[in-house]
Amino acid sequence: MSARITRGSTVPPTNANLREWVDKISGAWTSPLRQAIRTGQLLIEAQKAIPPGQWLSFIANELPFKARTAQRLIAIASDTRITNATHASRLPPHWPTLYVLTRLSDGTFFWALEEEIIHPEMERAEAESLLREQKNEQGDTSDKANRARDASQLDQARKVYFAEFPKLSSRGRAHELELCFRALTSTFEEKIAARRAKLEAAEAAQISRAQMVAAIWQDEQRSGM
Repeated sequence: MSARITRGSTVPPTNANLREWVDKISGAWTSPLRQAIRTGQLLIEAQKAIPPGQWLSFIANELPFKARTAQRLIAIASDTRITNATHASRLPPHWPTLYVLTRLSDGTFFWALEEEIIHPEMERAEAESLLREQKNEQGDTSDKANRARDASQLDQARKVYFAEFPKLSSRGRAHELELCFRALTSTFEEKIAARRAKLEAAEAAQISRAQMVAAIWQDEQRSGM
């Protein structure tokens, strides 16, 4: 990381407040881990002190890095897992890698730290790979949770449906069965096909889809779902 400001400073020498922030932030930007954290902390302080509307121009004209880098350094300085002094010797020193680590969940971060997957020589590519694994696992967990929720809701609907079904008239039952079939077509399609395959062609042609669903429901009730 370079500490030199290659562009000429546009902060007037008489503006001591902004000049002070330029000197502090540029000075903290000279070395690894602790300096990256300190730079982020100074950026947070400077953002509060600099007048509204001047922040981006301040970064663009006065600092040795771009706004995107400033945002990432702020993220690093705001992450208590990174700033925790007891973790310093176990973390990679380079800010691009540290920024990727800020995007990990607490569970993934502390597990990886304990297993020494996060280590002082860790490269950014390794951190990004860890982040991808976390996203994949979260996706799998989300899918499983959705399936479990759907199964639970379906089971509850079955209980309510069978409690109310005997109270309906014959016409009402036929109507409810047809609605039930439409809602659960994807669930019962294979079962319907299997049942039809067992019937004689003439008999199958005379059986309504509502009657077919009713028969399947009755089978499942007898078998305990």
